[in-house]
Amino acid sequence: MSYYKTNDADIYYEYIRSADPNAETIVLAHGLGLDLTTWKFLIPYLQDFHLLMFDFRGHGRTVSKAYEINWKTLYKDFKNLLHFLEIKRYHYAGHGLGGHFGIELFSTFGEKAMSFTLLSTPCYYPEKVAQKAIQFREKIASFLNPNDFADFMIPQILYDRTAEKYELVKEAYLRSDQAKHIDFLKLIAQSLSLEKLTAISIPTLLLSGEFDTNYPPSLTTISSNYFPQCKTYIIPDSSNLVFVDRPQLVSEHIKRFYFEKQKFINRAKDRTIFPYLEELNKHLYSKKDDVSEHSLQIHFLHQFNIAYGTKKIEGQWNRRKAKEIISYLAICKKVSRDKLIEVFWPDLPLPKAQNQLRVSLSHLRKILGDYQFIIKITNKHVQITENYQCDVLTLRQKLHEYQFTEDEYMRLSIAAELLNIWKGNILEDFYDNWAVELKRELEDLLLALFEDAYALSIRLEKRAIALQFEKILKESKGEINDIRIS
Repeated sequence: MSYYKTNDADIYYEYIRSADPNAETIVLAHGLGLDLTTWKFLIPYLQDFHLLMFDFRGHGRTVSKAYEINWKTLYKDFKNLLHFLEIKRYHYAGHGLGGHFGIELFSTFGEKAMSFTLLSTPCYYPEKVAQKAIQFREKIASFLNPNDFADFMIPQILYDRTAEKYELVKEAYLRSDQAKHIDFLKLIAQSLSLEKLTAISIPTLLLSGEFDTNYPPSLTTISSNYFPQCKTYIIPDSSNLVFVDRPQLVSEHIKRFYFEKQKFINRAKDRTIFPYLEELNKHLYSKKDDVSEHSLQIHFLHQFNIAYGTKKIEGQWNRRKAKEIISYLAICKKVSRDKLIEVFWPDLPLPKAQNQLRVSLSHLRKILGDYQFIIKITNKHVQITENYQCDVLTLRQKLHEYQFTEDEYMRLSIAAELLNIWKGNILEDFYDNWAVELKRELEDLLLALFEDAYALSIRLEKRAIALQFEKILKESKGEINDIRIS
């Protein structure tokens, strides 16, 4: 076991030398919550290289005193280790945390390497989605012990789950400091920047897993537009841990990238040939997050709220059935005028109901003001014309996802996410028949899901989350069928 000692840390590393003393060196930097042992299956295919692997602080066998989690601290550890081992030239390959550290290394800190390989590491992630992902993982981590947390994470990152591979990854998780996991995740999220990539001039190889749950290959494609010299490939039959799932194929891509002369295309320059491609170039290189800036959000599961991008649309929503109509449209997207009359004014004579609808739609337009373009009103139909997000539709999607997910740990994670939704006040301010029926439907489906998830959590011996399901079921139903926590 090898350690490099600093004033406040003992950095664990392994330096495997090739039989060829003149071989080039590859630095392998592990992912978040893991350690250097995860490179085990890749090492046999890289024997023509010297290999340096190390454990970041808070991971593996590295031991450190209290420290602030930032890139500068990790950079200092890394530079001192290279100096100690007298390594001046190297290729760098990073996964997850190690990949993001590499981005900081070659952009913020201005380091140079012979090449840069990013393994399943997105350089772009929509800000709102990232925050929700962090909140979700934070909640999961709060009620799962390290052993259960590892079991929760592994199905998300490992595709070829043989007993040997599963055990290796799990042991790596158990050696990491779970208390620091979310802090590192927040550091990564705060550091995401496509601009940084444009400053990385060294040859860059991006490899992503075909079945990566959290970071699909499409995110890697976005990143590839910003690296000046970049090749990107999708590794088939793999998830996030591409080098564990398909080590031989990953090694072949890496060696080909190192040894074969690469031809890089300046994508941005090529797209200035024609006017329409120049416009595409501007769109791809826009620094704005189109999803967060320009998407319509309609929420009414608990409290009514409508916004376009970051702008909340305020007005007299409680008058003339404005919030009810826009919410109903969110469920249906396109509705006939006759259907709206049937739903909202079923007891009025037709002429009066038609007049009420005209008045309500006029009021709705007035509230929307500059955002009237989000709905289209014709003589026959009313519809939402923009793409939009709706919390009720999201809930329905999650209920459907739970039903058709086979992996038990993934099912339990979906159910845990839905715990946040249960507040006992679904559609509280809506009283029309359609809303009452929808409320009853969603509550029945949620309670049925929680009852199933309760049994599942008992079977998987997840006591902490089982207690949460039990509490909801007792409050709502007064009893739980057959199963009790021992």
